[in-house]
Amino acid sequence: MILKFFQQLNKTNKVYYCTKTAKNKLYSSTVLLPRTKFPLRLEGGRVVERDQYIYEVAEFENLYAWQRSHLYEPEFVLHDGPPYANGQLHMGHVINKLEILPNKRFPEQKKVFQSWGVIGDWKNYYTTYSSEYVKTQFRQFLKMYKKKLILRDYKPIHWSPSTKTALAEAELEYNENHKSPSAYIRLHVKNVPKIGSLKGKRVYAVVWTTTPWTLPSNQAVCYNETLYYCLATRPDSPEPQDIYIVASKLVNNLNTIFNYGFQKLKTVSGNLLEGATYAHPIYREKILPFLNSSHATATKGTGLVHTAPAHGHEDFLVGLSNKLQIVDIVNEEGRYKKEAGENWKENLNSVNHNCNLLDQHGTDFWWKLKEKDLLPENEYSTSKMANIVKGEDIMDIWFDSGISWAKVLEGEKVADLYLEGVDQFNGWFHASLLTSVALRDKAPYKSVYVHGFAVDEKGEKMSKSLGNVIDPVDIVRGKEGAKHAYGIDVLRWWVICHASQISLANVSSNILQSSVDEVQKVRSVLRFAISCLTDYEKSETDQLNLLLIDKYMLHLLYQFNQHVTGLIKECQFHKISAAVLQFLTNPISAVYYTAIKDRLYCDHYDSSTRRSAQYTLLQIFETVTQAIAPIVPHLAEEMYLYLTPKDKKTYFTSAHPKPTADWQNLKLEQAMDMILNIRKDINKELDATLDADITIIFSKRNIDLLKVRDFISITFFRVARFVLGQPLEGRLPKQHLYQEGFLSHPTRRDLRTSPQRGKFPGGELVVKFQFVAFNQQSAVRPKDTSTGVEAEKGLLLIRDLQTQLTDILQVANVVIKEDENLTDEYRLAIARSKKVSCLRCRRVKSEKQDELCKRCCDVVNALKINKSAIAS
Repeated sequence: MILKFFQQLNKTNKVYYCTKTAKNKLYSSTVLLPRTKFPLRLEGGRVVERDQYIYEVAEFENLYAWQRSHLYEPEFVLHDGPPYANGQLHMGHVINKLEILPNKRFPEQKKVFQSWGVIGDWKNYYTTYSSEYVKTQFRQFLKMYKKKLILRDYKPIHWSPSTKTALAEAELEYNENHKSPSAYIRLHVKNVPKIGSLKGKRVYAVVWTTTPWTLPSNQAVCYNETLYYCLATRPDSPEPQDIYIVASKLVNNLNTIFNYGFQKLKTVSGNLLEGATYAHPIYREKILPFLNSSHATATKGTGLVHTAPAHGHEDFLVGLSNKLQIVDIVNEEGRYKKEAGENWKENLNSVNHNCNLLDQHGTDFWWKLKEKDLLPENEYSTSKMANIVKGEDIMDIWFDSGISWAKVLEGEKVADLYLEGVDQFNGWFHASLLTSVALRDKAPYKSVYVHGFAVDEKGEKMSKSLGNVIDPVDIVRGKEGAKHAYGIDVLRWWVICHASQISLANVSSNILQSSVDEVQKVRSVLRFAISCLTDYEKSETDQLNLLLIDKYMLHLLYQFNQHVTGLIKECQFHKISAAVLQFLTNPISAVYYTAIKDRLYCDHYDSSTRRSAQYTLLQIFETVTQAIAPIVPHLAEEMYLYLTPKDKKTYFTSAHPKPTADWQNLKLEQAMDMILNIRKDINKELDATLDADITIIFSKRNIDLLKVRDFISITFFRVARFVLGQPLEGRLPKQHLYQEGFLSHPTRRDLRTSPQRGKFPGGELVVKFQFVAFNQQSAVRPKDTSTGVEAEKGLLLIRDLQTQLTDILQVANVVIKEDENLTDEYRLAIARSKKVSCLRCRRVKSEKQDELCKRCCDVVNALKINKSAIAS
């Protein structure tokens, strides 16, 4: 008869449980193993196909618009730039995630960015070469000019004669083996008013320069008032009476270089050179000044510095502060030119006219039209045009990008965040700040976020000449075919882990493989939760039956969520991945999953113990996925496709609950820390623990710690009316009343004060005691007969705790005792259990060989009488 029953039961849609022995197979269909079609692993071509499928089914292309239409929190504005990406996408774009691309390849690049899961208003993007952007730029420029914040002048820049274009500092690569030709030059000093002894004598200042080609542009000699200078002669020279000025500390060095000796006459303080003058080394009739500057040092050279403001940053600053002439004598090809200077001046009142021309002829109107067409009619006259030449200068690139806030933010809006590389503090961040403060008297951003540069595994900059450039598309789709594809999520995980908060972000096969393994870890651990939720239907009552380990897990989820939220606010994104992996590996997988597998697989499928575990698993999925979804959106959407209890079709268009403050339980954490220490001690003693009987002897203090209120949740039953201490007006079949007064579940806080009246489904419960609880398992026990420990009001019964600890500690049986004289926190006694392995659950809980344990027997008997299950 029993065999026939199980043959019928095997035809049901329950999960099958495979074992090695025929006897165990008898109960295989009664065991509820995890079940899901969600693949454990995706590799190569399958991950590429998954990425494309998720992009389409999750409608990533429309996600930004959907989020904007469902915005219920304050808008967060991220402004990314500067918008100057060219050509094929590279690893720098990956780190930055979002670039606005002003070139003809934009449609192709935009498509790739969208496929990477970068959401944005791609249909309404801006470019710096668009007519509207350029007109905004013209008008902001005019506003700054009217505020007298714009002037026309020269400054030295890095220039490439071969490409005839300016270079940014970040673009420069210095050849360490290059030696610049240098020269020592003596300059005829005309006057040193503060050193009277030099009057009437022929005096020379000795300068040293590594750019002798700039001598025609010389405008000053710099000294340092904090140094001492030597007045010296050369007795062996044809003119021994000539006096030379050099830094005292460098005289011996110069003697070695020149192979002759200076004879010191006098040492003077550098401040005595104030007011001195000299003749230009080429244009002798031109008399120029000595100027004090800190960049004149005694580390090398002569302590006197040739200064050409047109050809050096320090020289330019000296010239700026002393109003020196900027003499630019070099043309675009790096050759001397006959003259330099200003050859045009645009009438700024014609800005509106130029904006109209821009609309009519496009952004190249300045180069296409003739001079007479560039001026408005009221400004044009034949006589004027003879003296007007069209300029060929361009708008400074940092003004061009730095004014982007005026187009993107508009009005008085301020971005929450500006995002760019670490090199942009002196670039885009600075230019944006200057222009916004100048025009709006406030910064364009509340904060800035910087990321590093992508380098190869040796830390070298990627360049085509070195052959070390890694194409992000090759990472995603595979360089040699889909077989070697990593997928989009791995690329995004690499950004978070390795490129978000360091100056140099290494890219190598080893680092990418590490990202593969970490993403797989996330997938594997959450897959278990998904597979155990196949038959789960969400119910509010499930959270009222949580066991000790469930409530501990919710407590950890709350802390985890708080930690991750803090990291996001602080932009510590690289720490999120580490937090996720640690949380999944230890508390979730090693502790919680291990502790709940038995009740998930072997308790009755609709039991409160199994449903409470499923409820907790759903919270694990929700909380962890919220942390990783912005990092690996394709994985998040893929997992959501296979999740049974869900609200909508896609993850990012669904609402997701967050951990609530009432999950936090610090006293429970303290008790669980002790329990997990016991678990470690047991594992140190035993290779296998499932057949071990454990006796835990606690000190008085720690036994009290385990009696913390609210360790287990309370189930409220449907009743008609009940007043504590009075006869029941309704009937509670198969349930018993505890008068221990467990703290009610946090959602029932109205019961915490007495007297209170609470409304419940099916009737009314009047409570005239501060705490009340119903329990399905045990009758009222003034004293727990198994241990002799009294079950005080509001405390978890020791017997219930012992049962739960067998799952947490993964042992056959647990007995708890108290020793008031024990000085240690606890003491363990370990023995081999006299019971045997259950045929169904494999736990060492059966009284006889080849028999079921009591729990499994009850479950099987319940299935036997379940006519609907048998009939199916």
